[in-house]
Amino acid sequence: MKRLFDNDKKAEAINRFALAQSIPHELLALFELWEYEKGAYLCREGEKSETFFLLVEGKLQIGYLHPNGHQVIFAFESPLSVIGEFELFKESDRANNVNVKAVEPVLVLATPAENALRLGSNDPAFLRFLLRYLARKIDFSSTMLSQVSLSAEARVARYLIGRMGSEGSMFELERREALAGLLGISMRHLNRTLSKMALQNLIFVKNKRVQIINQKGLSALTDMPF
Repeated sequence: MKRLFDNDKKAEAINRFALAQSIPHELLALFELWEYEKGAYLCREGEKSETFFLLVEGKLQIGYLHPNGHQVIFAFESPLSVIGEFELFKESDRANNVNVKAVEPVLVLATPAENALRLGSNDPAFLRFLLRYLARKIDFSSTMLSQVSLSAEARVARYLIGRMGSEGSMFELERREALAGLLGISMRHLNRTLSKMALQNLIFVKNKRVQIINQKGLSALTDMPF
């Protein structure tokens, strides 16, 4: 981790996401700008998490180590995302149960969790801010659980449509192995499904870059309305 002493860059991130509307001024002043290299961990499973993060650039991978030794990926986080909000409401000092890893260089606003708890726990705007992100994460988890009975094709289609909704028709996929783990399918099945969708002119794929060509056709592969 590298701390950046760049007040202009910090102010730009605060303004870009309109954070002053949701976070008390006293708390915003205590955030520092931290930079993580690709592959670095913001927090590890089994360690106590004591930092509250706001992801403002880059992408994070959230997962845990299964007892069988395999890394289970259950989410990718893009800006603006909150990391560490659950810990603010824990009543115990239990160790962290997930790994949070940078899958590309990331920039975060960070402050000790005790600052967020002390200055934000009685602030209505800040609490609503946290609730929005908690609700989004719970909704995402529910969606992933509901996909257990779906075919691999439907899971991939749902994922692509979801990414399109948040990032537009062109975006970059995560590492294939990690994405396959998130969707609960094999990497071979993922590659075969993406190739089939490309042959059907539903998507265009080049390396990690994907472009949605036919959203209606892609939506038809799932039970989601167009």
